[in-house]
Amino acid sequence: MLFYLHIILTFISLIANLILSTVILSVDSRNRLNRLYSVFTLAVAYWSIFKILQITADSAESAGLFYKISSLGWTILPSVYFIFVIEFTKAQNRILRQVISPLLFLAGILFAFLTIGTDLMLAGMVPEKWGYSHIPGRIYKAGFTPYFIISFVWGLILLFMYGRKNLSRLERIKTYYLLIGVSVPLLGGVITNMIMPALGIHVFELALTLTSVNVVIIGYAMYKYRLMNITFEYAASTIINTMGDVLIVLDRELRINLVNPAAMHLFGYSIQDLVKKDIRSFLLKDYFSEGLIGSLEKEDFVKLEMEFLDKNRNAIVTDTSISTLKDESGETVGYVLVSKDIRERKRLISEIEQAKKELEELAVTDPLTGLYNRRFLMFRLKEEFLRSTRYNKPFSVIILDLDKFKEINDTFGHEEGDELLRFISNKLKSAVRATDVVARFGGDEFVILLPESNKTESVALADRIRSSSFKDNLPYKYRIVSGSFGVSTFRPDKPLSSEIDLLKLADSALYRSKRLGRDKVSHSDEVGEE
Repeated sequence: MLFYLHIILTFISLIANLILSTVILSVDSRNRLNRLYSVFTLAVAYWSIFKILQITADSAESAGLFYKISSLGWTILPSVYFIFVIEFTKAQNRILRQVISPLLFLAGILFAFLTIGTDLMLAGMVPEKWGYSHIPGRIYKAGFTPYFIISFVWGLILLFMYGRKNLSRLERIKTYYLLIGVSVPLLGGVITNMIMPALGIHVFELALTLTSVNVVIIGYAMYKYRLMNITFEYAASTIINTMGDVLIVLDRELRINLVNPAAMHLFGYSIQDLVKKDIRSFLLKDYFSEGLIGSLEKEDFVKLEMEFLDKNRNAIVTDTSISTLKDESGETVGYVLVSKDIRERKRLISEIEQAKKELEELAVTDPLTGLYNRRFLMFRLKEEFLRSTRYNKPFSVIILDLDKFKEINDTFGHEEGDELLRFISNKLKSAVRATDVVARFGGDEFVILLPESNKTESVALADRIRSSSFKDNLPYKYRIVSGSFGVSTFRPDKPLSSEIDLLKLADSALYRSKRLGRDKVSHSDEVGEE
């Protein structure tokens, strides 16, 4: 009689859990809670199938084999239920979520492999009136039993503590139904499936058969209280607790009424530190001026950059949206702040702007001397040529070439040569006007563009640079170096076809200075006179 009763009750458990899983997924298969509880019920159903095969086995060996295969179902039940509870209670403890829950699940898988591959979980099978019963192995007694009890009891404690929070009536009822639904098979299973077999006492096992009671209780809660339906209240709570942005709800007096975990994490405060406190004590300055409040009354929404102070009084720059909360009569009763930490974004923008500035400087600057490069000079030369042509203004170009520069490189090395180029460059920059352009044209050759400068002025500047920047004015080891200068001037009465012609004239004047023995200044008008 007990044999057939055992089969019938186990079969009822199988069908009941399959039906419950189907119903739960049909309610909302996208809900993680529903998917987790479906895994729980399907694991029970899987266990039921092999339990029936175990009961009806014709030998202890066959019964043991079916028992081992069934372990893929019952070993993961504690961890799946624990993970479900973590989700249901919206626990934010990262150790629970990221460490303990995965470890419990891995432990369940490990116990399944130990059951299938070794005799550490199963010492043998005993024939009874209701079918074969298992004899627990050493690991079953010392490892799996504590794991099973701790996981389920811990889950029940979390549910109980969650039920004592300031929840809505509906949420509290759902919590207590889950508590009762699991407690029934848990209590029966611990006693008849674990404690008594460990003591060598074999009785009718109740863990699996009592899961039907769990199905009835959960099913009733689903029908009566929409247990597995994702309610708006639950959805809102989930969104608030999981959103990455900071959420702060204020009353009209600007006291904090609600914060989400993201706010506590970013600012380093506990909920007790924040709730009922004036928001202005956590801000770098008082943003809630009469102007801001007035804008909120008119627009119901304001967006601004706001700096909060964390627990260490460090400023946290945020992009903050402030909205008004109104009652049914339309009166403002509070404000909602949604803030995004933009410190990293501002840092990246600053770095990008700096990099852009550096790239722009590199595009127009000679990296060795810090003077403008040839590309920028040609651009400014063309610009000045067009401007001077249009407005009939003179301008001049000076080309400077260092005499005996090669001897410095050959005698002291290229590093000393580079140092000399930098020295001359600084001299040139300090000798010209802010509107003039000094460029390194290539090698040891420099060009100075002098807007609105006539022949007399440009020749005088070139001669002043020659006499003040070379020979005795150089460091001792560089004093063999002098400068040869070529100057050309654009005059409206003597038009040129392009700015390149002006450069060619200056270059010709430079070679005149070289032919005359170097360390000279020549103007293009003088070319051919010697």
